[in-house]
Amino acid sequence: MNPSRCEFQSDAVNREARRQRLSLWRCLGPIAAALAGLAALRPAPAAAQILGANYNETSRYVDEAQLALSKTKWVRGFFDILQMQDVGNLATNDNIVGLRRAQAAGQQVIFSFKWAFENHNQNVPTPGSPQEAALFARAVETLEAVGAPINHIVLGNEPMWETRQADLQRPAPGEAPAVVTFTERLLDYVQQHYGALQTQRPQYYVGSLNRLYDAGPQGSAVVQEFFQLARDNPLVAGVDLHVHYDTLQEAQEMMQFARSTLGAGKDLLATEFSPVWRYQNALDEPIGADPAGAQFAQQYGYEPSLLVQDYLHDAFASQVSRQEWTDFIVSQPWFNEHHIRNMHALFRQHGVSVATLGYNQTEAMRGLDPTRSGYAPFQINWLFIEGLVEESEPLDASNEPYMADWLDAQHLLADVDRDSDIDLSDWQLMLPNLMRDLAAEQIPPEQWLAAGDLNKSGQVDRTDFRIFKDAYVSRYGPAAFDAQFAVPEPTSLALVPPAAATAWLLQRMLANERAARPSR
Repeated sequence: MNPSRCEFQSDAVNREARRQRLSLWRCLGPIAAALAGLAALRPAPAAAQILGANYNETSRYVDEAQLALSKTKWVRGFFDILQMQDVGNLATNDNIVGLRRAQAAGQQVIFSFKWAFENHNQNVPTPGSPQEAALFARAVETLEAVGAPINHIVLGNEPMWETRQADLQRPAPGEAPAVVTFTERLLDYVQQHYGALQTQRPQYYVGSLNRLYDAGPQGSAVVQEFFQLARDNPLVAGVDLHVHYDTLQEAQEMMQFARSTLGAGKDLLATEFSPVWRYQNALDEPIGADPAGAQFAQQYGYEPSLLVQDYLHDAFASQVSRQEWTDFIVSQPWFNEHHIRNMHALFRQHGVSVATLGYNQTEAMRGLDPTRSGYAPFQINWLFIEGLVEESEPLDASNEPYMADWLDAQHLLADVDRDSDIDLSDWQLMLPNLMRDLAAEQIPPEQWLAAGDLNKSGQVDRTDFRIFKDAYVSRYGPAAFDAQFAVPEPTSLALVPPAAATAWLLQRMLANERAARPSR
């Protein structure tokens, strides 16, 4: 074998990545293939619970440094296709450019369609109508402008609230509501004109559905028909949820209903999740309502009677330090500082493979008015909060307790065997599959984690190695990592099968990792 032909280039651009993977896999040859075959005999553990960044309709704010700092590997954005009809040059649209920038940084992408028929005073178009054809064509054009790869395509965004009531009802007994029929026809069109043309076919999801803790939405025709579409259509990978709630019990009930209705064979996403209704209920409470809040008020010079919404108003107007914000939220009985940890546990329990959190306030959000009527405080639930917090280093403007639990959850991705520990047994499952293109081999996505594809990209590649390395170093420290993964060859014989090709590949990956200098 000639290593110079297979060298893993640390600065390779994305368009070269697939060529490099295939070249490396050919060089590893029958030895690695045999090892991969042995690994495939192992029982598949549960799917990974990936946490990603949700930008909603503002993917123009993708910040590669924030993504790197938070170890985030997935991003999600949605596009209102009725609005996109008015965009002349899709290639220069700032939100499309933002998603392309995320792709260039190695992010996996969730693309959600938004069909705001209610807001545009329109009914769902009639099947086969010119309006439907125009919308479908613009949907595919928008996907093409973002470019490949798009991993997941969610076919709608909260259709229960974005659709006129007439289009949410059955037109006749036994018939699906118009919005469900529209979604199924959209699926067929997108698959024919976009998905089938991609090297790696995207996974499709219906939704996004929310408030499924209530009996009303649970039993509605539109919800029942969307779940039936997800169960019965082989093109549909699963259902996307928006888990906004007051109590954790509501979040639990929503995911339990979704999992039991969908069944075990399909996937769940949660592209939005927050305790926003719990936080909204606290807006008119005084910040010093209990001893911890009173102590916070005294420490920072506020009146204990100051209302939460007024504190937020002042913070959005003039910003506070991260330390003050952290002291504030941990002093408030209504704020769940471990929201991320609690929800990640529920995602694992109910098989939610990817969940994306509201990710970043920007300076543009400064001056927001939380005292306005009907305000829902989604923004205080986000990971980066530059609208509220000002630090000399903008990357430090984060929801500190959230960030700690977020990084813990990201490291859990490396727990390949799902034994709640990051150790060499996880690496032994990954190693035989290094540089495998699981998607090209048509390995089912639910088996990717067991093969070491930690970020669910369809390939076991350098990104997965980085995830494992970060998790191992976080758990045991850099010295322990260096001792086990020494170059030119590992010191632990139990770590690496005695295959020269595999050892050489590991050596190259380690050398490139040590040469890389991540930007901050």
